[in-house]
Amino acid sequence: NYRLDALKVIYNKLGEEITSSKSTLEAALEISQTLNADLAATVSWVNAVSNDLDQIEATPSNDRDINAELTFVKETLEEWEKQHNTKDRIDQGYNKFITLCDPSFLESLRERMNDAFNKFENLNSRLRKTLELLEEVRKTNETKNKEKDVVKMSENIEQKSAPSGKDIPTISV
Repeated sequence: NYRLDALKVIYNKLGEEITSSKSTLEAALEISQTLNADLAATVSWVNAVSNDLDQIEATPSNDRDINAELTFVKETLEEWEKQHNTKDRIDQGYNKFITLCDPSFLESLRERMNDAFNKFENLNSRLRKTLELLEEVRKTNETKNKEKDVVKMSENIEQKSAPSGKDIPTISV
């Protein structure tokens, strides 16, 4: 009877360990799937925005719509702030994940995260530099347009102040 009770205790402990391990594995799987999805979404977003910036930079200056490009960059910087929440969620998920498994197995994940985070931060720098350049171009264009307007107004004044044939009296001899 004593042996049977001891066997039951061992069996129950084994059942608890299996249940606990199963819960840990399920939690790790869920975190892993979320991490991978968030990481893939972040990398995809960074790549898409980088491609858009490449196209903007490759556009010849006479074909550019500076105001549209400025709007795009400003809106993308706002979106970057929102994407920062995903980056934080990835960090938090990783920190949970390392409590559930051996961190040495997560080196490749950490490398992927670091690569994605570096691209994410570099994109922010690139967007800010692009914004500065576009604002300079817009100011230069506005100055040129004002100069053209001044030249046109000067020409109009000269034309109006120059005597016309009607205003010159004719002298008959």
